[in-house]
Amino acid sequence: QILFNNNNLYLTETSINCISKYELKNKDKFFFSTKELKLISPPKIPLDIYETDITHPNSLLINNSSLWIVNHNRGAPSQIIEIDLNNFNVKNIYKNVGIDVHNLVLKENVIYFLSTGECVLKKLDLINKNISIVHDFKKGVFLRGLCMIKDVLFIGASFTTTSKYNLQSSCIFKYNLKNTTLTQMFMAFEGAILDMQVLNEKL
Repeated sequence: QILFNNNNLYLTETSINCISKYELKNKDKFFFSTKELKLISPPKIPLDIYETDITHPNSLLINNSSLWIVNHNRGAPSQIIEIDLNNFNVKNIYKNVGIDVHNLVLKENVIYFLSTGECVLKKLDLINKNISIVHDFKKGVFLRGLCMIKDVLFIGASFTTTSKYNLQSSCIFKYNLKNTTLTQMFMAFEGAILDMQVLNEKL
């Protein structure tokens, strides 16, 4: 994932356990280790994508002075880490938030995210720091891709058979945050949904 903010790019460097900040104006690049939780020198390029991939950071969220990072952790309990957007100091670490977590969406001091390994939509309350299940999709659904328009969350779901990698068909679920209802939109294609984005920021 790549986010743009204040003339900077923030990137998930998944295979080297890092988040990087690329300053477009002066071309400087900084690396934050999602394993050591500090700024580090530029890591060496691994021989393959799995050589050093441990924390597997895959999702970012920027709001005000904070950057939130998902440490997917490849089967181990995932984390959500909040760091200062400017100096990379760690503000908060939320442990054991789910399994194989993807995507972060913020609304009114609540971060919504997908715990793909558990087949559930979850939320993190930033006020009381509680983590809870919003909706359980049961087994057989690979959740990945989450965005929001007004009070509706749009969730990418791919149906599976014997394993999460044997994907048969996909759809988008709509979850209304106001009345807590879930509806399903069938898609006209086979295969997996891997991400979704809202392009019009005015929405």
